[in-house]
Amino acid sequence: MLAIYFLYGFSALLSLALGLFLWKKHSVFPNMRIGYHAMEAMQGEAQWNYANVCAGKASLFGGLLAFVAFPAACLFFRLSVWRMALLYCCICLLWALAVVLLPRYLLRKKFPRSSG
Repeated sequence: MLAIYFLYGFSALLSLALGLFLWKKHSVFPNMRIGYHAMEAMQGEAQWNYANVCAGKASLFGGLLAFVAFPAACLFFRLSVWRMALLYCCICLLWALAVVLLPRYLLRKKFPRSSG
């Protein structure tokens, strides 16, 4: 049980580090080596910066929320080790989907493609 808490704590810290990195330390536009790579994000400098900020904030928010929610849920519901592991996997999947899909959705909303 303690191993799951350590694994989860490490994952949450990794999520927070990734969020800070994407938000503040992504590459400058022509050099797109480090950052959020989606076709919509690589169309221009404004899209590149917006996508990286969105992905960074999603990762930070998810990491902070999960860092608090996971231990609270485990203690409040007195979950078994297997249910803790299942909850951990579900939270990691939701976090990954949010970091990948949310910036793409927001990019498409803010920078709609011109028909042509």
